[in-house]
Amino acid sequence: MIRFFKSQINVMNMDKSIFNNRCRKLKAGSGKMKTLRSPLDTPQSNLFTLNFKLFTLLFTFLLAPNFAQDKVGTTAAPFLTIPGGARPTAMGGAYVAVAEGPSAQFWNPAGIALTTTYELEFSMADWFLDTKLSHAAVVIPIGRQVIGLNMKQLDYGDEMVTTIQDPEGTGEYWSARDRSLGVNYAVKLTDRFTIGGTAKFITQKIYHESDNAVALDLGLLYRSQFKNLRIGMSIANFGSDMQLTGEDLMRPVDIDPSNEGNNDNISSNLNTDKWPLPLTYCVGIAADIVEREYLKWTLTADALHPNNNNSFMRIGTEVVVAGIIYLRTGHSSIMKKHAEESFSYGIGFRYNLGGLKFGYDYSYTPFGKLGNVPRNSIYIGL
Repeated sequence: MIRFFKSQINVMNMDKSIFNNRCRKLKAGSGKMKTLRSPLDTPQSNLFTLNFKLFTLLFTFLLAPNFAQDKVGTTAAPFLTIPGGARPTAMGGAYVAVAEGPSAQFWNPAGIALTTTYELEFSMADWFLDTKLSHAAVVIPIGRQVIGLNMKQLDYGDEMVTTIQDPEGTGEYWSARDRSLGVNYAVKLTDRFTIGGTAKFITQKIYHESDNAVALDLGLLYRSQFKNLRIGMSIANFGSDMQLTGEDLMRPVDIDPSNEGNNDNISSNLNTDKWPLPLTYCVGIAADIVEREYLKWTLTADALHPNNNNSFMRIGTEVVVAGIIYLRTGHSSIMKKHAEESFSYGIGFRYNLGGLKFGYDYSYTPFGKLGNVPRNSIYIGL
């Protein structure tokens, strides 16, 4: 890391030295000093250079930890890290710098600050082993401020309870569900810089055991003038630990089995371990490589540092034709250990009808041995 900073300083000093030497040569040859302007001195170039160096520093910081460290399965509520929305997942989840609309609440809370109309989005997906994943979000603009509401749920379904005495079932069913409810607030500080945050209430329940937690998501989003360059940063799931409790953890116990006269039916409670939430740091960059009247091409990349896995990258791209047809692809697990997912693909449509905006997005993600996951999202704007 120190070598990287030193190399950046050396490059800057070398550029300055080269420019000064050229000025001295011109003065010596003509006897007159001409006013020279470095090609890097234009406001647009300086702004781009500053943004690029800032992103490079943050990007290097996130990928600096040891990649060999294995932290899989060390947090509670892993459903919080499951990507939501067909548009973001079709782009490989590289969405923190392009986050916009209702689904931005799941990626970068600052993204909804650019919303100017009432918008609603709902997404459904068949997750692994017959589980159902759903996301819903709505945004309400109030001047320069925007309020958002969001919900994420992973439903494991219902299954009949079986025992040794009743292997065919007792007639009772057990279920398991994970749910997160959030309130998002975002504000546009300037026409190019927005910030936002989400307060979430998280619940995990399996049969008679459950626990709750609260968490915060924070996000920043900056848009420059050069190629609509965007830099986004987010911290997700900063909150309390979770520990399952419930009636099934209560057990009778004999604390002194060697004494026949003692009470051998004392109520006790089995304590489960506490686990932290899946805290994730993310920084991303995006730019519109081509931006014409009927065609726009966007490239985006994210670097992530979670507390339950090694650091990894996501990349994605989106091509918009005539503002109606959206073609997307991306990869969500570059340098991620033991990843099953590969390139994802998707398509979307947007159409304005009077004062109403309608949208549909579809994504398809292969997960190797686990199968394929299609997602569908519906968007409505008023």
